[in-house]
Amino acid sequence: MEIEYAKEYGETPLDNAYDMLWVRSTCGCNHAEFIFVRFSEHLTEHPDLKTWFLDELKVTLSKDWLHLAKETKRPAGFIPSELADYIAHVTRWPEFKKWPLMN
Repeated sequence: MEIEYAKEYGETPLDNAYDMLWVRSTCGCNHAEFIFVRFSEHLTEHPDLKTWFLDELKVTLSKDWLHLAKETKRPAGFIPSELADYIAHVTRWPEFKKWPLMN
């Protein structure tokens, strides 16, 4: 799978997690955990996506997302914080230790 296709494939679980956690907002992390697991597997299967994911996460952390309560579609570059926490826990990437917000 080429990197661009792998990125595109990775967008689907991000959209699904956003829908469950932000749009419906009646679902908790336990309802979205299967998405988190599949997404982490996808990152593991395609190590080149690590940079893409970390760049998307930097975009997320650099913006104010309070307006999302009205958004029904995941904005470009948005990573749900619940998923980011899960990925940091599962992958143990050293980059997460460098970010003050992740300590």
